[in-house]
Amino acid sequence: MWGYRVRPSSELADLTRFGSRRLHIRVTPGSEDDDYAWQFHTAEPDDSTAQAATLIDVEWLAHEDVAVQSECPACTKASRSTSLITGPGRTGWGHYHRCRACDHAWPAAPEYTPGLTKHGRWSFTRADGCFACSCLRDYPCQDGCTIQPDPLIGQRLCTHCRSQHPHDVWQQLAAVAYGTTTVFDHLDDQRDRWLYSEALRGTSPAQAAQAWQHRLALTAQRAAPRHIEPTTP
Repeated sequence: MWGYRVRPSSELADLTRFGSRRLHIRVTPGSEDDDYAWQFHTAEPDDSTAQAATLIDVEWLAHEDVAVQSECPACTKASRSTSLITGPGRTGWGHYHRCRACDHAWPAAPEYTPGLTKHGRWSFTRADGCFACSCLRDYPCQDGCTIQPDPLIGQRLCTHCRSQHPHDVWQQLAAVAYGTTTVFDHLDDQRDRWLYSEALRGTSPAQAAQAWQHRLALTAQRAAPRHIEPTTP
């Protein structure tokens, strides 16, 4: 649960149903072949390297990660949590904030935080799939949806995604580098989701691109550790 919090739900009424137990553990770094950067092993209470821990099976508990504060682009209310979900503008999963006031969801600006899981980098976009959603030739997102290369952005788009914006908006999206991928595309995928979703709200791609740069800078500033000057007695 490092970096996560459990959301209120009916399951919280009786955590013992989900295997909650107290024990002593010893924490060790994971090997290169492990999925997690750290591993724990049960230990005896009198082990000098052991520490007390509570294990809770959270598989059926609703939880969310604790992220840097971000303001909702629809109503300006602040959110401090995100969920890993799919959204328009880029295939695959991305971290999204969701406003508790108006229920609008928006792509979160990337932030590098400590984590226990080792994250591999791979592309969710298949060579025969849509760049902006999970539509595939054999599994279309809608009945009759087809996928064609789009010369404006240089990526493949399905009929449904292409119909979401008029031609002039697609031209504007291409002008601000929507759909441009790099070797290190972990920043570009969230930017693409932001540009696409903001265009759905009627924001011009140029304004959305400027707002994204502002959010990147603001997120980095808010995530940076604060230095507190000592007070003079």
